[in-house]
Amino acid sequence: MTSAQRPSYSRSQISSKNHWILEEISDFNVDAMDAVCWSCEATMSWGQWLNSFDYSTKVKCHSCEKLVLCESSVQALPQRVAEEVQDSGYFDRTWYHASTRKNWAQSARRALQGQLIVHAGSRIAALSRADTLIEENGIGTAIYLHSFRLRSSSAIARTVLDDACDSWQDELIDPRFMEVCPIQGEDAKDTRLSLSTEGYRGAPYYNRYEVPGDISLLIHAKLIQLNTVETVKLQRS
Repeated sequence: MTSAQRPSYSRSQISSKNHWILEEISDFNVDAMDAVCWSCEATMSWGQWLNSFDYSTKVKCHSCEKLVLCESSVQALPQRVAEEVQDSGYFDRTWYHASTRKNWAQSARRALQGQLIVHAGSRIAALSRADTLIEENGIGTAIYLHSFRLRSSSAIARTVLDDACDSWQDELIDPRFMEVCPIQGEDAKDTRLSLSTEGYRGAPYYNRYEVPGDISLLIHAKLIQLNTVETVKLQRS
């Protein structure tokens, strides 16, 4: 399906459950990255995908007319993304995390005797998470957006985990096998991966919830470079 066959959305038609993520979206009628209908795999626009978070809107797929589910994305990792992750400088960028804690980075590095594993992602993914935190904790909750760079990217695996896995590893010293995302057009190789003190201390994963098709990170908190951390309290307009 082409975007011309999908319903059109203006900003005023986007559910109020979405707020900060809208800062990163200028056109609600283009593809929402890898978001697709769970039933027929028609590509979803940002307007369709964002409104699907609000079940009261009952967004239907323009192709098969089934209800759109916000957690649907293409089943396998696109080849282009798998190749991008292999680039030597791929992880040498600014990463983001939304939290109700102003001192999240410092606290995360001290937690569980320094063994805590945390999540981070792109700015748009973190802002999506911020919207979820407000829904979970209430409008008056203070939400902070943290940005940082990694102390080292050499400890990050180039194998991409699947966001559809049942559970994430919580501590570096407690390895837990996590599912690897299949790659389009390739036979399965490694199917599981864990983090450990002797091996990888971080891994990318194919985001299916905050932003469909974005790459996020699961990392040992000690990889946060504290002198690069910047924290901003998000304000509701």
